[in-house]
Amino acid sequence: MVYLLCGLCVVGSAGTARSQTVALPAAEAQKTTAALLAVEHHWTRAEVHGDVAYVGALLMPEYESVNADGVAHPRSAILANTVRNGQSDKMARTVATYMKLHPDGPAVKI
Repeated sequence: MVYLLCGLCVVGSAGTARSQTVALPAAEAQKTTAALLAVEHHWTRAEVHGDVAYVGALLMPEYESVNADGVAHPRSAILANTVRNGQSDKMARTVATYMKLHPDGPAVKI
């Protein structure tokens, strides 16, 4: 995935940022590696715990995520999964287990 950090606007995109903005916490609003990692962490928590508003605000309408198997998931599917995840703690347990087994996090270079 490519993340573009621009002022108070964060979007995931293969293209350019749009005018959609997100009121980010201070730790996420800077143009730094630490801020980008904070957004990534917040995004993961939001998807796992059902924070559709945060995830929806981050993703442009045409956003698609391609998984390791090469399957593309449009924004609408990501938001639907976020809703489902928020209705159960199953995904939170799965992600917590994965993170324990794979302690290396994302790497960022600006």
